[in-house]
Amino acid sequence: MTSIAITEMGEGQFGVEVEEGDERTGHRVTVPDALIDDLGLFEVDPATVVRESVGFLIDREPRRASGISRSTRSPAGTPTTMTSCVLA
Repeated sequence: MTSIAITEMGEGQFGVEVEEGDERTGHRVTVPDALIDDLGLFEVDPATVVRESVGFLIDREPRRASGISRSTRSPAGTPTTMTSCVLA
């Protein structure tokens, strides 16, 4: 089962942690105000937009498909990956 945790880090900035089995990835996601305006999502919490967008990508992208991911190991030995993206 996949779990997605969203943490608001500032205006339009979110930390996302995705856990799938024994693998955990961390991501920084930026949601420009213009995106929310363009989509007409004035009443939707931007964290919900991030959660739904990440879930959509997880369902459709093969694991490790992104060439921008950088894998490391946490102090506990758990594989982790950090990426950064802008929803547009």
